[in-house]
Amino acid sequence: KFLAQWHIQATYFDVLPTKQVYADVRHVKFGLAMLVLEALDVVAFAIFRPRFRIAFVARAGYLCLLPAVTKLGRCVVACLWEMISVAVFLVGVVLFFAWIAVTIFKDLNQGNEGFDTFRHSLNSMFVAGVSDDFVGV
Repeated sequence: KFLAQWHIQATYFDVLPTKQVYADVRHVKFGLAMLVLEALDVVAFAIFRPRFRIAFVARAGYLCLLPAVTKLGRCVVACLWEMISVAVFLVGVVLFFAWIAVTIFKDLNQGNEGFDTFRHSLNSMFVAGVSDDFVGV
């Protein structure tokens, strides 16, 4: 199938004056690489009988070539920068308030459990910020 798609793209669609895409050549080459990988795995298994096989890599590659999975991957990549900006904001808030907590509680002899050093304060602020176990902090 991959070779047929590549042949059709190269023979009929690449020669048109307005270049059109029948099949993405990168996907075709990736599919062929997964096919070769799976064939090598079968040959290695038939000859050497290893305990570990790499057929799952080729099967995962085939799965990634499905149109729905490709579309989902594009959606995740589109949302990635927003998730990174929220994560950077969370890290900044945890660092800032851990520093504030150490500054406030550093002179207390008791009642500063979890806030006596910056490292412990950072852990306490992380637990309080991202989990439901903030009562134990």
